[in-house]
Amino acid sequence: MGDEDGAEEVRGAVGAEHDAGTRLRTFLIADVRGYTRFTQERGDEEAAKLAIRFAELARCGITDHGGELVELRGDEALGVFASAREALRAAVELQRLFRTSTDGEPGLRLGVGIGIDAGEAVRVEGGYRGGALNLAARLCSRAAAGEILASETVISLARHVEGIRLEHRGTERLKGLEDPVKVIEVMPESPLPRLPAAHFAVLRRFRRRHLTRRNAAVGALIAVTAAAGSAVVFAVNSGSGGVTSAAAATRVGLVLPRGPTATDDVLAAYTDGLLRAERLYGIDTETLTVDDSEPQLSRNVLSRLDDFDLLLVAGTSAHSLVAKEVPQHPDTRFVFLDPHLDVTELQKLPNYTDIFFNEGPAAYLAGTLSALMAKARTKGRSALVVSIVAGDKTISQNQFFGFWAGAKNNVPGITILLDYSHDFSDPEVCEEIANRQIDKGSRVVFAAAGTCSLGALSAAAVRGVWGVGSDVDRSYLGPHVLASAVKRRDQTVDYVVRSFLDGTLPLGPLDVGIERNLVDIVGINPEVPPAFRKTLARVKKNHMAIWAGYSTPLAES
Repeated sequence: MGDEDGAEEVRGAVGAEHDAGTRLRTFLIADVRGYTRFTQERGDEEAAKLAIRFAELARCGITDHGGELVELRGDEALGVFASAREALRAAVELQRLFRTSTDGEPGLRLGVGIGIDAGEAVRVEGGYRGGALNLAARLCSRAAAGEILASETVISLARHVEGIRLEHRGTERLKGLEDPVKVIEVMPESPLPRLPAAHFAVLRRFRRRHLTRRNAAVGALIAVTAAAGSAVVFAVNSGSGGVTSAAAATRVGLVLPRGPTATDDVLAAYTDGLLRAERLYGIDTETLTVDDSEPQLSRNVLSRLDDFDLLLVAGTSAHSLVAKEVPQHPDTRFVFLDPHLDVTELQKLPNYTDIFFNEGPAAYLAGTLSALMAKARTKGRSALVVSIVAGDKTISQNQFFGFWAGAKNNVPGITILLDYSHDFSDPEVCEEIANRQIDKGSRVVFAAAGTCSLGALSAAAVRGVWGVGSDVDRSYLGPHVLASAVKRRDQTVDYVVRSFLDGTLPLGPLDVGIERNLVDIVGINPEVPPAFRKTLARVKKNHMAIWAGYSTPLAES
């Protein structure tokens, strides 16, 4: 099913029953992620055991909720339901079964992606025919391991389902479908067991908590303020379903730290994105600046917070200063872009969203390319070594684990050096670290510490090794830059504004990454051989499998 163009007709083992009538049905498609590679690495016998276990769990989860198991095909299962509500309940139960341990073993040793759609379908001999099958297959192929993605039709039919929460993922274009599709992620309110990770690597979405005394104090103040003002906030929103309607929004603001700063090149992309959104959507925009040397917002900025329907906030100092004001302005929708402070209390508010860049998959691509190029340059018995200069352990986990897994999975036995700069602005700090790593044999330096990274890339140029940039495209620095793992901040602003205007921007935390083309690897050096480029293209195409990971356990040291 997955990506097959013929997914509109699915044949299954349901006998010869034939019903020429068209009925509304809900289709659930589940697919085991990484099954092909598992078979190649573990052999047919182990793969057969996994397929049998998958079939047992799929049959149990589908039939226990009134569904019919129409087809099993090794690593795929198709279920059909008369009720959209029961299909959603079955999907959640399946994810629980797949992750639940029995006798010390996970229910299934690989993650499973699930797609669900509903629509009219005709029963034909041995299966069904209908467009809903096609969309369910597309959603299944888009779902990462452990995810459930449903169409807007399913959610409209099911309405509220107790114990299940929804997160709107925005509008996406899916293969073979002319019109964009609204995609909704389905999650249980109670946490599921972790995805199996004892045997296979997992690129995890680490939420950053860069806590200083100031940030901890801000978090405590938010908690007190939110508790005191919650009655007022919810009274204002009662009956309206949320804050000011996005469809009627005309005023969008952007709050930035006052320049010049060492990270102007990074934050400038947010301004570019806002100006582009103004041209595309006809909104009124304005940029406000805050002084990070002051303990609170100026009166001028404070007086403006209620003037906006949507207010984007970028930069650590801006986040800290604006955070305590969010509960006080319930009619303004606040969106914190890539915050480093503890936003747990903010996430409970009905007028708040934060955007977190999951950099793991892009770093995986960077690690893949770095390892391949290091191997190509290493002759004789010289050790294969690459390295990463990261900013901070809590902030840089996604980048490190992604880079580590990409390098290890593609060049087994390679050594990866890791050092933290604990600084994001001073290039000299990162230059010194990179030189030490090069002294130890590093052939590629992944510089992932903000503006401090410029020093590491400079050291790479002087010492004649490759450098890999981060955050923005660093290829302009010279021919020593192999590639850059970037965050597309300008496109992220466009995504947020567009989602707000069409009413699909979710509340609370929102992770974005390669699946929305908001992180990627760019500026690939002309010296990279065609074979390596093909490898990267293949890996990127299968990025959902990368997200779950599947071959080498990750170490946290």
